[in-house]
Amino acid sequence: MRVIHGQGLSLDFNSLNIGLDSQSSNSDLIFISHAHTDHLISKTKTPVLTSRLTADLMTLRTKHEHYFIHDFLDIKMIDSGHVLGGKALIVKGDTKLLYTGDFTTYDRFFLKGLKPVKCDDLIIETTYGLPEYDLPKPADTINRARDVITDDLANGHSVVLLGYALGKSQIISKLVENFNDVYSSKDVSDISSVCKNHGFDVPVFGELPKDKNNFIYLTTNKKRLDTHKSRVYSFTGWGAKGVTDCFPLSDHAGFKELLWFVKNCKPERVYTHHGFSEEFASLLRVEGINAKAL
Repeated sequence: MRVIHGQGLSLDFNSLNIGLDSQSSNSDLIFISHAHTDHLISKTKTPVLTSRLTADLMTLRTKHEHYFIHDFLDIKMIDSGHVLGGKALIVKGDTKLLYTGDFTTYDRFFLKGLKPVKCDDLIIETTYGLPEYDLPKPADTINRARDVITDDLANGHSVVLLGYALGKSQIISKLVENFNDVYSSKDVSDISSVCKNHGFDVPVFGELPKDKNNFIYLTTNKKRLDTHKSRVYSFTGWGAKGVTDCFPLSDHAGFKELLWFVKNCKPERVYTHHGFSEEFASLLRVEGINAKAL
């Protein structure tokens, strides 16, 4: 088994080339960890290994049909905790490899965090691979956001909540499901409807009526909304850097989570990618761990 980094990230396994959230000219199989747009592929005849929910979301977002498979030989998909439908990949050959994809270790409502897997090789995302990104626990951020929204509404303000259509918006929907007069943009409700159809307890809200006051509105883009009388909040891990009007809620593992996860997987080799990959690999080597940035 060999990890390849060049034209995207891939894995040589049993004479097959498996693209990891990417496709190269010689890919025999493509693993798609989740349905964020930066991970999706356009038309292809190559089989796509993914979860059934990600397959449906991928079809919705790309407007293309693909040949999807949901199990393959000695390859196992497990929940990554990143977004609904998100999976990490375990590959067993002459060695055991874990590819995390984007992940977090925390449970959040209907999302189950990724648990450490003992492996020989670990390919791990490092979006927040610097010590300064010490993210708060999601439950603490969610409770604080709920309190702020309650106060804003009581003071006569409407509230606009910004987050990705897939991932943050479903978490925010659960956060506000017991409030009155909650609405969402169509891109949010379309994604949430697909997730709900797969059995997840995701609230689905209607579009915001005209001339409505004292409301909560979930959207991915405030540009087409008159927000001058509203409180506007975004939800992102980058808010840990002190961004105004932002709740530091992330779908990715923070620095301490990343370090804890690596140590508990007990890998012989670690490959870091995305974000602060060079920096995190260097920090792992200081800890005596064999790590290389891709």
